[in-house]
Amino acid sequence: RTEREAGRASGRIVASLPSRRFPGAGGHSHGMRSPCLELTPRPRTAGFTLLEVLVAFAILSLALATLFTLFGSGVRSTAVARDYQQALLVAESRMAYLQGVTAQQLEMENAQGETPDGYLWQSEITPLEQEPPAVAGFTLYQLAVQVHWQEGGHARQIALTTLRLEPAS
Repeated sequence: RTEREAGRASGRIVASLPSRRFPGAGGHSHGMRSPCLELTPRPRTAGFTLLEVLVAFAILSLALATLFTLFGSGVRSTAVARDYQQALLVAESRMAYLQGVTAQQLEMENAQGETPDGYLWQSEITPLEQEPPAVAGFTLYQLAVQVHWQEGGHARQIALTTLRLEPAS
């Protein structure tokens, strides 16, 4: 093997200078190779440069800030949806009660109250006067239920309205 091949096998960088011919005695040239010039690479220290570390921290901080923002808004959205679902459950429950009371009780069912969870509800029954009556011998009632609550300093509400037809009394 030549010195160049031996250098490659060992992982060293070996470079040789081109051969020069030196004139010898008697006009004959003898091929003399110059000695090999060995080039060793600069030793690379393990680790990262300060600039690489700073860029990595900047990218990491931006990614974490985005993730925390998304996580926080997701938690808030879930809480708001839960509150609306609970308020809707209160309103539907009150509306189901109003659908089940007799016609005589409808006149007296304007009421309000509060659930143990802090949801304020108000039900209102209003006879709708129509000229001429839509159906002779019947009264049309509008049933309305509103639910109010506070969430994060914001007043929120949900309202349900339906109609009920009852025989005139």
